[in-house]
Amino acid sequence: MGRPYDLNRAFHVGSGRLAPAALPIVLKHWREMLRRRKDAGDCARMTSDEATELLQGAGLSLGVTRSYLIFYFEVAHAAAGCFPPVQVPLAALASLADRAELQRLGPPFAVE
Repeated sequence: MGRPYDLNRAFHVGSGRLAPAALPIVLKHWREMLRRRKDAGDCARMTSDEATELLQGAGLSLGVTRSYLIFYFEVAHAAAGCFPPVQVPLAALASLADRAELQRLGPPFAVE
């Protein structure tokens, strides 16, 4: 609609920082994204604990498409290349969604 909207009203994934409940979902999709990269370099060798620590401390902003919630992370410069925007299917975030708010928003967010 062209008006600003706080995505955390519909998806409780964190405001400014990643919510603990969203961390495993985002981490899974981040790992999948790294596997698809041809040259993930040192990023591929990052342990889950290291990635978790960086994601928990990173600044967070969100974007949305018809199918994905996009997570933008602000991490330290040295690790920034390992954390490009992560696209997570809206369906994967269903457990963190406010169904009433999604119904209010209507298609494509409304759920039956």
